[in-house]
Amino acid sequence: MRFKFIDKIIEVEKERHAKALKNLAMSEDYFEHHFPFFPVMPGVLMLQAMAELAGHLMLYSTEFNYLGLLSKVASAKFRRSAQPGDTLNVAVEWKERTPFGVVFSGAIYLDGKAIAMAEFENRVIELASDAERKLLRRDFEFLTRRMNDFIEEKDE
Repeated sequence: MRFKFIDKIIEVEKERHAKALKNLAMSEDYFEHHFPFFPVMPGVLMLQAMAELAGHLMLYSTEFNYLGLLSKVASAKFRRSAQPGDTLNVAVEWKERTPFGVVFSGAIYLDGKAIAMAEFENRVIELASDAERKLLRRDFEFLTRRMNDFIEEKDE
């Protein structure tokens, strides 16, 4: 996948919440045109970072049998821009299961202050093959590589 908006998952609890980091680098393609002399991360990509983290939480919570894809945004607020060199803290909270997906609240923090907030729903997509599950599990394990012991302790 060309664009990834989560660099490292630092906390995850099944059907509860997840936290992650995103380090912004000037080499990311979207900074070239948004904006050439004042590069900022587009708000829609901040929203995508929250949805991506929620998708990882859904995968983990369903033993990698179901994927979550952004399907509805109930509200989104963007209070401040993020620029190259910033480290964003992304957080999502599992709110409720609906007939079609899972509702989440999410936020992105910069220097301890919320710069983006959203309420959104990820649609539940059943993974059809073991190959898909294996690929997505590998991606999750890579993103959580330094917290595997923590995850195993929580699950016991």
